[in-house]
Parts: sequence; structure tokens; C-alpha cells
Amino acid sequence: MSDLINLVEVCGTTYPPGMEVDVYYTCSCELADWPQTLEELAAPGTAPGDSVTLGEAFDFTGAGSGFGYWRKATALVDRGGASMGVEGEVGAQALFSGSRFFIKGTEAEKAEFAKNLVSASGCLIIMQKPRESTDYIVCGKKAIPAIVETVDFNTGEKVGDANGSAYAVRANTNLQYYPQALGVDVTPLP
Repeated sequence: MSDLINLVEVCGTTYPPGMEVDVYYTCSCELADWPQTLEELAAPGTAPGDSVTLGEAFDFTGAGSGFGYWRKATALVDRGGASMGVEGEVGAQALFSGSRFFIKGTEAEKAEFAKNLVSASGCLIIMQKPRESTDYIVCGKKAIPAIVETVDFNTGEKVGDANGSAYAVRANTNLQYYPQALGVDVTPLP
């Protein structure tokens, strides 16, 4: 007869399952200017989606030595995503966008990431790639950066707890798309 405890015993880690993706973030103050959309770059008669798709790479010229690049964190794609909604009364409505992501683990470097992200709240640009897309989704703009709404840092002490940190970032503007073909610069300026 088998030992029943072996059949119901908890095994593995308390990390949640999921596919990992890169989440990029930078400070709006490091950008020289905001990229134009495909609609702004094209002649009249643009294609659907061109008004929200960036047509130029991000320009970090003049950001200063050691700055001017996208920082990268690895997040779990099934524990977040990008969203957009409307708020306000009729006649005064506006779009807002959000980015939610989960970073597994609670090591010192993850705690430092949380501290640095909150420190940059109010000047953040967040970019993440949806599960089945070739383009990145951008939350925040140079003139309207994103803020950190919540951070839930949890060491996952009990069975069923996730070991990591959940983030919610919000910007009072619509989402924009950034084609992967334009590249993501992760190298600080010399």
C-alpha cells in the first residue's frame, strides 16, 4: 500500500507558473523627444492603427553618460498585461492605460528593483511585449509619464503564496505600440 502523504505532498517552488517576457522601463527625462507615430510620419490616408503605432526608435541623445537606455526586468506574462480604459463624465472623458506585471523571486536585487521603480514613479515609461505579438505596448509618454500605483512584494511563506512582486503602473494617456523591428537600446550612453 502506498503512503498517502507522498501523493499529496507539496513539491517544487512557490514560484507561479508562466511564460517569461521582458519588461523594459526608462525615465522620461532621458528621452530627447517622443517618437512620431506612423500617422504623423505618413501622407494622409494612413492605415488603421497608425495613430497609435510609433514609427521611430526612441532617442536618448543628450541623456548623459551612464544613462539613456531601456532597463530590463523579466516578468511572468500570465500574471499581468497591458490595459486601457476610459474615465470621467461625458464631455470630460479621457483614456488611461496600465501595465501589470509580476517578477518572481524576492532576492535583494528584486527588492532594489522595487525601490528604484517607486523612486522613478511619475517619470516612468514602461514597455512590454504581449504574449502573442511582434510589437511592444508602451505605457506612458514623455509629456505624460506613468506612475507606480501598487507594489505587492511577497516572500511566499505559505503554500499557495506566490514568491515575488506584483506591480501596477498607470498613465493618463492611451497605450501606444512600438514595433520590435525598431530595436530596444539596453546600453547606457558612454
